[in-house]
Amino acid sequence: MKDYMKELDELCEKTAMSITHANKKLSQDSNPISVGDADYLDKLTHMMKSIKTIMAMDEYNEDDYSERNSYARGRNVRRDSMGRYNSRRNDGYSYHDGRESMIDRLNDIMYDAPDERTRQEVQRLISKMQSM
Repeated sequence: MKDYMKELDELCEKTAMSITHANKKLSQDSNPISVGDADYLDKLTHMMKSIKTIMAMDEYNEDDYSERNSYARGRNVRRDSMGRYNSRRNDGYSYHDGRESMIDRLNDIMYDAPDERTRQEVQRLISKMQSM
């Protein structure tokens, strides 16, 4: 598993634990959910969805990247006008574009993070991905 995927998995677990903790706290309270609680839960669930989306995008990009590499080893290798292997698909998508898209999603997660510690963890992950 890639380092950043391991980090995303850990972040996902921490987010799930925060949701569980918040749910237990709310179930012990007889009052309706406050606006602050709703906002906090909204951020946590949005964060969870975003993390899962990034993980799914990475899995898709890896499958697509592997598929293109195996295709290149076959007979029908796509080549440019100079006869060089063309790693881009016809739609201009590349593996690098997928990473940039994931970094964009991580920036969204960081913005929606429920606390400073989580924001710092997401920023660390973004920095790690940008340095790859």
